[in-house]
Amino acid sequence: MTDPSDGDIRRIHRTTAALLSAVNSSDRDAVLAVWCDDGLLMPPHRPSVRGRSALAAYFGHLFEQRRFKFQFTASQIEIEHDVAIEHVEYTASAWPAEGGTEVRDSGKGVHVYRRQADGSWKLAVDIWNSDRPA
Repeated sequence: MTDPSDGDIRRIHRTTAALLSAVNSSDRDAVLAVWCDDGLLMPPHRPSVRGRSALAAYFGHLFEQRRFKFQFTASQIEIEHDVAIEHVEYTASAWPAEGGTEVRDSGKGVHVYRRQADGSWKLAVDIWNSDRPA
């Protein structure tokens, strides 16, 4: 991997922070704003979700059903040219949108970002899994 610039690392951290904020506020449009048009989401125990319209449907349905509080407890970013890989560890809570029992989780994941023509970084791939037994 090449030695990344501090500016690129800061831009990727801002994109990750925007993703967390959007998920934690159940804001589908803000979630979509951090994704590439051809993004690929690989949620655990679910089929892959590919492309903007499929991502919009997935997050729209998800936020109708549940609320979330995610926090990344660790992040390591490696950059090679116009691709960045972020390894994250997380803690999370989820509960029904209309109230109910909170479920807590912790785990790890990988974000793959692509540099855009304007120098910003957008999420291209997101995959994660729980450290808790099924």
